[in-house]
Amino acid sequence: MPCFVYQNKTNDKTENHYLKIKFEGEAPNLFGVGATVKITSGTQTQVLQHFPQRGFQSSSEPGLLFGVGQAKQIEKLEVIWPDLRMQVLENIPADQTLALKQTEATATFVPEASKQAPLFQDASKTALQGNTRHRENQFSDFDVEVLLPRMLSTDSPKIIRGDLNGDGLEDFVLTGAAGDADKMFIQKNGGWQAIKDWQPAADQNWKRPVGDPDADGDGDQDLLLGAGGNEFYRGIEHFRLRYYENQGKGVFKNVPAKVPPAKGMISCIIPGDIDNDGDLDLFLAGRAVPGNYGLMPRSFMLLNEGAGQWRDVTTEVLGNLGMVTDAIFSDTDKDGDQDLMVIGDWLPVMHLENQGGQFAFSKKQTTSPFSGWWTCIEPRPGWRRRYRFCIGQLGTEHQV
Repeated sequence: MPCFVYQNKTNDKTENHYLKIKFEGEAPNLFGVGATVKITSGTQTQVLQHFPQRGFQSSSEPGLLFGVGQAKQIEKLEVIWPDLRMQVLENIPADQTLALKQTEATATFVPEASKQAPLFQDASKTALQGNTRHRENQFSDFDVEVLLPRMLSTDSPKIIRGDLNGDGLEDFVLTGAAGDADKMFIQKNGGWQAIKDWQPAADQNWKRPVGDPDADGDGDQDLLLGAGGNEFYRGIEHFRLRYYENQGKGVFKNVPAKVPPAKGMISCIIPGDIDNDGDLDLFLAGRAVPGNYGLMPRSFMLLNEGAGQWRDVTTEVLGNLGMVTDAIFSDTDKDGDQDLMVIGDWLPVMHLENQGGQFAFSKKQTTSPFSGWWTCIEPRPGWRRRYRFCIGQLGTEHQV
């Protein structure tokens, strides 16, 4: 099939007008790539930026083209070059190609200061006292799995919130990466102060998701840290859990005897009372099989037996949900027990109903369950006490 060339006859068919811009930049940017042009004609204002590239080794014709409708004259034109030199022209006739020369731009562009007060102000330096810097270890997932859509080893840090020292104020733990300590901050005098050396140095070699159950039922918040990362060569022991028992006043002790029976790359640890016995049970979500993205990781449902003992009650359904990124317990059917909402990579939004401590996919699950790359889920109050959920998605703009 032969190629065709079509001539634009718009000027002959309508009475509309235009202004074409040609750039004469200084070396090495002779085409003025990155320049911004703003024109005003009547009540209409248009702004275009000059980026002619259209992909790898591809470009459109350099220059800009404005359509100005019935206006025969552009009242004002402003050009801002990439080095922030600018030029203002007035009363420019339409229907012409206007050459803008960087050498003639003698003014300097100064952005207008925002007159509106910002809604948020960075208070980190005054509110946070201590080291908050997160440092990832030098490991690239793509060296092991070249077809990964994104790295799994850099999902941290995560933040766990709770009253860690029993003073009624909210504290938090900022999790670290392998070789980077978890950072505990206690709230004092309207700010948060870092607690040094609260964690043994040997426990700093794991990437960590978190949970904050009061697993021993003594009324204070304990810490349960899982393992993340994609460094399969470290072995399964690298992916074990660690349990820190709160000794009171925010002093924590590593208690291996109370560690739940679960190992793996864990994305989140969700506490909830699934059997209505007054203590907190755990759902541990499997993120991926280290070094084998796409294979089915194992998730866990653990029943709290008291005295730091856990019973694995994971069913085939719960253990093989997929590559889970987040989950939440919520009484979605208003029957007085905790149901489970689960999201993840390549997964639908999954709704599992609690049926006497056993979980099954809800019959209310939509026939179009919104499959995607989900990242987080949070509950929101709805109309007439109905539950609504805010769910984060990686997005269609992500380039695979």
